[in-house]
Amino acid sequence: RIGATVLAPMLISNQLDVLPGTNSLIKELPFAIHSFLRRLMFRPIRNKASEFSRFAEMLEKDVIKTTVNRNNEGIITFITQNGDNKIELDIKEVSSTIKALSNLIVFLKYDATPDTVLIIDEPELHLHTDSQRRVAQVLAMLVRAGLKVVVSTHSFTILQEFNNLLLLGGK
Repeated sequence: RIGATVLAPMLISNQLDVLPGTNSLIKELPFAIHSFLRRLMFRPIRNKASEFSRFAEMLEKDVIKTTVNRNNEGIITFITQNGDNKIELDIKEVSSTIKALSNLIVFLKYDATPDTVLIIDEPELHLHTDSQRRVAQVLAMLVRAGLKVVVSTHSFTILQEFNNLLLLGGK
């Protein structure tokens, strides 16, 4: 996830025909990787808020403390606050936590629809346990709001939070 996020600006601007440090053309990669990279390069850019954007805002406010945006070319940028000053950062300047969650946030802000299935692998990566709990809560809220979510995790904290939410919510 993070590697694709970092490479996305170069892919989108077609600056990357050959993978760095190799002689491999992108088209020579295994099908799943090639397909994913092509989708990054040529996906339609929608900057209209999706009906799930409020969940992205929860992650921005409660977990990463940064606003994630996508411009008309599909490049992800980040706005952070330093006192009264707003600072715009690119992907190379933000923490691994922000990089790890940025694609999920952009997906929820702009691309999620009720007929989508969100498959997320190890949402706990680079997160403190309090943030893992909050991510689990937001994922559970997404399910309650009608989004289909599949999670693969090794985190006892995430599993424990899902279990607690099930016990408390009855669903």
